[in-house]
Amino acid sequence: MARGRPSLALAITCLALLAAAGTTLLAACGGPTRYRNDTYRFSLKVDRPLVEWRSSGTAEGRGFQVAFVDPDGAKAGDRHLDALTVTAVTSPTSVTIDQLDKLRAALGELAVKMVQSLGTDTSTGSSSAVSVGGLPGIVVPYATTIGGQRVVGWQYLLVGGGHTYGLNAGAAGADWNRLRPVFEKAVQSFATF
Repeated sequence: MARGRPSLALAITCLALLAAAGTTLLAACGGPTRYRNDTYRFSLKVDRPLVEWRSSGTAEGRGFQVAFVDPDGAKAGDRHLDALTVTAVTSPTSVTIDQLDKLRAALGELAVKMVQSLGTDTSTGSSSAVSVGGLPGIVVPYATTIGGQRVVGWQYLLVGGGHTYGLNAGAAGADWNRLRPVFEKAVQSFATF
């Protein structure tokens, strides 16, 4: 694929990320505080009360998702609302920092679509450019309703090394202030290798 067409790469990646965005119904299996994925080449550290839940593949085997949840936090049925979910999808092309300005709008639109797939009555803030673990990307703050409960959070999209990474940190309104520092620390520990 030509380097001049990174927005096409994001469009292809979009399908796999959207398929994974709403998948937080995972079975508990406990977990370590340090997580590493050799296939999608990322790692992060997650502190208590978050624990790792079973990972899953994304649409057509094009990606991977792992969730870290507060097992005692808010739920909507069997779905944990207090969670950090990391999605990794192989991208057909890499995006450079020079191309990020051109892609910021496309990344912002993708992040909004991902958030809208989580619940109803969704509102989003403006996307902001970020760099996490040396990868360029964007972050979009959001609020949505899941199972009658208001959930607030951040949706990050990061690009680099042939992958697009989505980090979604969200919690029920009553739990947000308690979990926000845990989410911030986990996101800042995210690194690729």
